[in-house]
Amino acid sequence: METAMMLCRITMAMLLLLPFHRMAIADNLALLTGTLRTYHRVGCETQSLALTCPTRTIISVQSAQYTPGSLALPCSDTRLAANLNNSCSWPQALQYSLLQSVVEACQKKQQCRVQPSVGKYDPCPGHPKFIQVDYKCRPFEFRSKVACENEVVNLQCNPNSRLAMFSASYGRTEYESIQCPQPQGVPEETCLVSYATETVMTVCHGKRNCKLAADAATFGNPCKPASRMYLKVVYNCVPRRVLKEQFEEPAHSDEPTVMELDYFDNPGVAPVQPFESLSHPANDPRTRYNESATDPVGHENSSSSSLGKHKDY
Repeated sequence: METAMMLCRITMAMLLLLPFHRMAIADNLALLTGTLRTYHRVGCETQSLALTCPTRTIISVQSAQYTPGSLALPCSDTRLAANLNNSCSWPQALQYSLLQSVVEACQKKQQCRVQPSVGKYDPCPGHPKFIQVDYKCRPFEFRSKVACENEVVNLQCNPNSRLAMFSASYGRTEYESIQCPQPQGVPEETCLVSYATETVMTVCHGKRNCKLAADAATFGNPCKPASRMYLKVVYNCVPRRVLKEQFEEPAHSDEPTVMELDYFDNPGVAPVQPFESLSHPANDPRTRYNESATDPVGHENSSSSSLGKHKDY
Protein backbone atom coordinates (compact mmCIF):
# COMPACT_ATOMS: atom_id res chain seq x y z
CA MET A 1 0.00 0.00 0.00
CA GLU A 2 2.78 2.39 0.94
CA THR A 3 4.65 1.62 -2.30
CA ALA A 4 1.51 2.27 -4.37
CA MET A 5 1.02 5.65 -2.68
CA MET A 6 4.65 6.55 -3.39
CA LEU A 7 4.28 5.68 -7.10
CA CYS A 8 1.11 7.74 -7.29
CA ARG A 9 2.90 10.75 -5.79
CA ILE A 10 5.77 10.43 -8.24
CA THR A 11 3.37 10.20 -11.19
CA MET A 12 1.44 13.28 -10.06
CA ALA A 13 4.66 15.25 -9.55
CA MET A 14 5.86 14.37 -13.06
CA LEU A 15 2.53 15.39 -14.64
CA LEU A 16 2.56 18.72 -12.82
CA LEU A 17 6.12 19.47 -13.92
CA LEU A 18 5.65 18.45 -17.59
CA PRO A 19 4.45 21.86 -18.94
CA PHE A 20 7.32 23.64 -17.18
CA HIS A 21 9.76 21.07 -18.58
CA ARG A 22 8.63 21.79 -22.14
CA MET A 23 8.98 25.54 -21.62
CA ALA A 24 12.45 25.05 -20.18
CA ILE A 25 13.54 22.99 -23.21
CA ALA A 26 12.44 25.78 -25.58
CA ASP A 27 14.27 28.42 -23.50
CA ASN A 28 17.44 26.33 -23.28
CA LEU A 29 17.40 25.62 -27.02
CA ALA A 30 17.06 29.33 -27.78
CA LEU A 31 19.94 30.08 -25.40
CA LEU A 32 22.18 27.51 -27.10
CA THR A 33 21.20 28.59 -30.63
CA GLY A 34 22.21 32.16 -29.81
CA THR A 35 25.83 31.01 -29.35
CA LEU A 36 26.04 29.23 -32.73
CA ARG A 37 27.62 30.70 -35.84
CA THR A 38 25.30 31.70 -38.71
CA TYR A 39 26.23 30.55 -42.22
CA HIS A 40 25.09 32.51 -45.28
CA ARG A 41 24.55 30.85 -48.65
CA VAL A 42 23.63 32.58 -51.88
CA GLY A 43 22.48 30.67 -54.95
CA CYS A 44 20.96 31.28 -58.36
CA GLU A 45 18.47 29.61 -60.67
CA THR A 46 21.14 27.85 -62.74
CA GLN A 47 22.52 25.73 -59.91
CA SER A 48 21.27 24.08 -56.76
CA LEU A 49 22.28 25.58 -53.44
CA ALA A 50 24.08 23.26 -51.00
CA LEU A 51 23.70 23.56 -47.24
CA THR A 52 25.91 21.39 -45.09
CA CYS A 53 26.93 20.89 -41.47
CA PRO A 54 29.80 18.87 -39.95
CA THR A 55 29.21 15.52 -38.34
CA ARG A 56 27.18 15.38 -35.12
CA THR A 57 25.27 18.54 -36.05
CA ILE A 58 22.19 19.27 -38.14
CA ILE A 59 20.87 22.22 -40.14
CA SER A 60 18.70 24.77 -38.35
CA VAL A 61 17.23 27.15 -40.95
CA GLN A 62 17.10 30.75 -39.72
CA SER A 63 15.85 32.56 -42.83
CA ALA A 64 15.42 32.19 -46.59
CA GLN A 65 14.58 34.94 -49.07
CA TYR A 66 14.94 36.09 -52.65
CA THR A 67 17.59 38.83 -52.91
CA PRO A 68 19.01 41.19 -55.57
CA GLY A 69 22.05 38.91 -55.79
CA SER A 70 25.78 39.25 -55.41
CA LEU A 71 28.79 39.59 -57.70
CA ALA A 72 30.30 36.55 -55.99
CA LEU A 73 27.90 33.71 -56.76
CA PRO A 74 28.39 29.96 -57.29
CA CYS A 75 26.99 30.37 -60.82
CA SER A 76 28.73 29.62 -64.08
CA ASP A 77 26.26 31.55 -66.25
CA THR A 78 27.93 34.97 -66.67
CA ARG A 79 24.89 36.33 -68.52
CA LEU A 80 23.18 36.70 -65.14
CA ALA A 81 25.67 39.35 -64.02
CA ALA A 82 24.34 41.82 -66.62
CA ASN A 83 20.99 41.91 -64.81
CA LEU A 84 22.26 42.39 -61.26
CA ASN A 85 21.37 46.10 -61.23
CA ASN A 86 17.78 45.51 -62.26
CA SER A 87 15.45 45.81 -59.30
CA CYS A 88 12.55 43.45 -58.87
CA SER A 89 10.00 43.19 -56.07
CA TRP A 90 9.13 39.75 -54.73
CA PRO A 91 5.66 39.24 -53.20
CA GLN A 92 5.64 38.25 -49.53
CA ALA A 93 3.68 35.10 -50.35
CA LEU A 94 6.51 33.96 -52.63
CA GLN A 95 9.12 34.70 -49.95
CA TYR A 96 7.11 32.65 -47.47
CA SER A 97 6.80 29.79 -49.96
CA LEU A 98 10.58 29.80 -50.41
CA LEU A 99 11.13 29.60 -46.65
CA GLN A 100 8.74 26.68 -46.35
CA SER A 101 10.48 24.86 -49.22
CA VAL A 102 13.93 25.30 -47.65
CA VAL A 103 12.68 24.15 -44.23
CA GLU A 104 11.04 21.05 -45.72
CA ALA A 105 14.16 20.18 -47.72
CA CYS A 106 16.84 20.93 -45.13
CA GLN A 107 15.62 21.26 -41.55
CA LYS A 108 17.29 18.78 -39.16
CA LYS A 109 19.44 17.22 -41.91
CA GLN A 110 23.21 17.18 -42.04
CA GLN A 111 23.24 18.31 -45.66
CA CYS A 112 20.78 19.13 -48.41
CA ARG A 113 20.35 20.86 -51.77
CA VAL A 114 17.84 23.56 -52.67
CA GLN A 115 16.86 24.45 -56.23
CA PRO A 116 15.37 27.97 -56.52
CA SER A 117 12.06 27.80 -58.36
CA VAL A 118 9.20 30.31 -58.51
CA GLY A 119 6.81 27.80 -60.08
CA LYS A 120 4.24 28.88 -62.65
CA TYR A 121 3.96 32.45 -61.34
CA ASP A 122 7.08 34.51 -62.09
CA PRO A 123 6.84 38.11 -60.79
CA CYS A 124 10.11 39.04 -62.52
CA PRO A 125 10.26 37.32 -65.93
CA GLY A 126 13.64 37.48 -67.58
CA HIS A 127 15.44 38.40 -64.33
CA PRO A 128 17.93 36.09 -62.60
CA LYS A 129 16.54 34.43 -59.47
CA PHE A 130 18.81 34.59 -56.43
CA ILE A 131 18.13 33.18 -52.98
CA GLN A 132 19.93 33.71 -49.69
CA VAL A 133 19.66 31.16 -46.91
CA ASP A 134 20.94 31.70 -43.37
CA TYR A 135 21.33 28.64 -41.17
CA LYS A 136 23.12 27.28 -38.13
CA CYS A 137 24.61 23.88 -37.34
CA ARG A 138 23.50 22.55 -34.00
CA PRO A 139 23.80 19.34 -32.01
CA PHE A 140 20.87 16.94 -32.21
CA GLU A 141 21.47 14.77 -29.12
CA PHE A 142 22.73 15.43 -25.62
CA ARG A 143 24.14 13.45 -22.72
CA SER A 144 23.92 14.19 -19.01
CA LYS A 145 26.04 13.91 -15.87
CA VAL A 146 25.04 14.10 -12.23
CA ALA A 147 27.20 15.03 -9.25
CA CYS A 148 25.98 14.90 -5.66
CA GLU A 149 26.59 17.82 -3.33
CA ASN A 150 30.32 18.65 -2.87
CA GLU A 151 31.36 16.40 -5.76
CA VAL A 152 32.94 17.60 -9.01
CA VAL A 153 31.70 17.11 -12.58
CA ASN A 154 34.53 16.68 -15.08
CA LEU A 155 33.56 17.39 -18.71
CA GLN A 156 35.97 16.64 -21.56
CA CYS A 157 35.91 16.78 -25.37
CA ASN A 158 38.27 15.37 -27.98
CA PRO A 159 40.54 17.62 -30.10
CA ASN A 160 38.67 20.00 -32.46
CA SER A 161 35.51 19.74 -30.34
CA ARG A 162 34.07 22.06 -27.71
CA LEU A 163 31.49 21.76 -24.96
CA ALA A 164 27.97 22.84 -25.89
CA MET A 165 26.00 23.25 -22.68
CA PHE A 166 22.26 22.74 -23.06
CA SER A 167 20.94 22.96 -19.51
CA ALA A 168 21.75 22.55 -15.85
CA SER A 169 19.87 22.23 -12.57
CA TYR A 170 21.12 22.48 -9.01
CA GLY A 171 19.18 21.63 -5.86
CA ARG A 172 16.63 18.81 -5.81
CA THR A 173 13.64 17.67 -7.82
CA GLU A 174 11.20 15.59 -5.81
CA TYR A 175 11.57 11.83 -6.38
CA GLU A 176 13.94 12.36 -9.33
CA SER A 177 17.41 11.42 -8.12
CA ILE A 178 18.30 7.81 -7.35
CA GLN A 179 21.99 8.61 -7.53
CA CYS A 180 21.81 11.21 -4.74
CA PRO A 181 19.07 10.06 -2.33
CA GLN A 182 17.90 12.11 0.63
CA PRO A 183 19.42 11.24 4.03
CA GLN A 184 17.24 8.86 6.02
CA GLY A 185 14.26 10.59 7.56
CA VAL A 186 14.56 13.76 5.45
CA PRO A 187 11.41 14.35 3.36
CA GLU A 188 11.64 14.89 -0.40
CA GLU A 189 11.32 18.42 -1.73
CA THR A 190 11.73 20.34 -4.99
CA CYS A 191 14.12 23.25 -4.59
CA LEU A 192 16.12 24.54 -7.56
CA VAL A 193 18.17 27.64 -8.30
CA SER A 194 16.85 29.57 -11.29
CA TYR A 195 20.23 30.45 -12.81
CA ALA A 196 22.02 27.07 -12.98
CA THR A 197 22.02 26.90 -16.81
CA GLU A 198 23.44 30.41 -17.16
CA THR A 199 26.11 29.66 -14.55
CA VAL A 200 27.21 26.47 -16.29
CA MET A 201 27.26 28.15 -19.71
CA THR A 202 29.43 30.96 -18.34
CA VAL A 203 31.93 28.51 -16.85
CA CYS A 204 32.04 25.75 -19.48
CA HIS A 205 30.37 26.62 -22.81
CA GLY A 206 32.85 26.60 -25.69
CA LYS A 207 35.68 25.05 -23.69
CA ARG A 208 37.35 21.73 -24.46
CA ASN A 209 37.61 20.69 -20.80
CA CYS A 210 35.77 21.96 -17.75
CA LYS A 211 35.31 21.12 -14.06
CA LEU A 212 32.20 22.10 -12.11
CA ALA A 213 31.91 21.94 -8.34
CA ALA A 214 28.45 20.91 -7.15
CA ASP A 215 28.42 23.11 -4.07
CA ALA A 216 26.75 26.13 -2.51
CA ALA A 217 29.77 28.33 -3.27
CA THR A 218 29.09 27.91 -6.99
CA PHE A 219 25.30 27.67 -7.12
CA GLY A 220 23.94 28.88 -3.77
CA ASN A 221 21.73 26.93 -1.38
CA PRO A 222 18.08 26.68 -2.49
CA CYS A 223 17.06 23.75 -0.24
CA LYS A 224 16.45 23.08 3.43
CA PRO A 225 19.61 22.52 5.48
CA ALA A 226 19.17 18.72 5.81
CA SER A 227 18.42 18.09 2.12
CA ARG A 228 21.05 16.58 -0.13
CA MET A 229 21.48 18.71 -3.23
CA TYR A 230 22.92 17.65 -6.57
CA LEU A 231 23.99 19.10 -9.92
CA LYS A 232 22.72 17.77 -13.25
CA VAL A 233 24.23 19.05 -16.51
CA VAL A 234 23.03 18.29 -20.04
CA TYR A 235 25.64 18.89 -22.72
CA ASN A 236 27.59 17.50 -25.64
CA CYS A 237 30.75 18.01 -27.66
CA VAL A 238 30.41 19.80 -31.00
CA PRO A 239 32.91 20.71 -33.75
CA ARG A 240 34.45 23.92 -32.49
CA ARG A 241 33.79 25.92 -35.67
CA VAL A 242 30.01 25.80 -35.24
CA LEU A 243 30.28 28.20 -32.28
CA LYS A 244 30.46 31.95 -32.62
CA GLU A 245 33.99 33.26 -32.31
CA GLN A 246 33.39 34.85 -28.90
CA PHE A 247 32.26 31.48 -27.50
CA GLU A 248 34.99 29.39 -29.09
CA GLU A 249 38.06 28.65 -26.99
CA PRO A 250 41.31 29.20 -28.96
CA ALA A 251 43.01 26.22 -30.58
CA HIS A 252 45.03 23.94 -28.33
CA SER A 253 48.55 22.83 -29.24
CA ASP A 254 47.27 19.56 -30.74
CA GLU A 255 44.65 21.29 -32.95
CA PRO A 256 44.95 23.07 -36.32
CA THR A 257 44.13 26.77 -36.38
CA VAL A 258 42.13 26.43 -39.61
CA MET A 259 39.19 24.05 -39.77
CA GLU A 260 37.60 22.28 -42.69
CA LEU A 261 34.34 24.09 -42.06
CA ASP A 262 36.06 27.39 -43.00
CA TYR A 263 35.29 26.45 -46.59
CA PHE A 264 31.69 27.34 -45.76
CA ASP A 265 32.30 30.60 -43.91
CA ASN A 266 32.23 33.01 -46.87
CA PRO A 267 28.85 33.73 -48.46
CA GLY A 268 28.70 33.30 -52.21
CA VAL A 269 31.99 31.47 -52.63
CA ALA A 270 31.22 28.25 -50.77
CA PRO A 271 31.53 25.08 -52.84
CA VAL A 272 28.28 23.35 -53.72
CA GLN A 273 29.62 19.82 -53.19
CA PRO A 274 28.43 17.94 -50.11
CA PHE A 275 30.63 18.36 -47.04
CA GLU A 276 31.96 14.81 -47.18
CA SER A 277 33.06 15.06 -50.83
CA LEU A 278 35.22 18.17 -50.50
CA SER A 279 38.81 17.83 -51.58
CA HIS A 280 41.49 20.28 -50.48
CA PRO A 281 44.30 21.87 -52.53
CA ALA A 282 47.73 20.30 -52.19
CA ASN A 283 49.65 21.51 -49.12
CA ASP A 284 46.53 23.28 -47.81
CA PRO A 285 46.79 23.51 -44.00
CA ARG A 286 43.15 22.45 -43.80
CA THR A 287 44.16 18.93 -44.77
CA ARG A 288 45.51 18.64 -41.23
CA TYR A 289 41.97 18.69 -39.90
CA ASN A 290 41.30 15.49 -38.02
CA GLU A 291 37.62 14.94 -37.36
CA SER A 292 37.31 13.78 -33.79
CA ALA A 293 35.11 10.84 -32.98
CA THR A 294 33.29 12.48 -30.12
CA ASP A 295 30.20 10.99 -28.67
CA PRO A 296 26.80 11.21 -30.30
CA VAL A 297 24.96 14.51 -29.95
CA GLY A 298 21.59 15.80 -29.42
CA HIS A 299 17.92 16.33 -30.27
CA GLU A 300 15.29 19.05 -30.53
CA ASN A 301 11.62 19.66 -30.87
CA SER A 302 8.87 20.89 -33.16
CA SER A 303 9.10 24.01 -35.30
CA SER A 304 7.04 26.99 -36.34
CA SER A 305 7.84 29.59 -38.99
CA SER A 306 7.22 33.26 -39.73
CA LEU A 307 7.71 35.15 -42.97
CA GLY A 308 11.34 35.00 -44.12
CA LYS A 309 12.61 33.68 -40.78
CA HIS A 310 12.24 30.32 -39.15
CA LYS A 311 11.96 29.62 -35.43
CA ASP A 312 12.82 26.12 -34.30
CA TYR A 313 11.94 25.29 -30.69
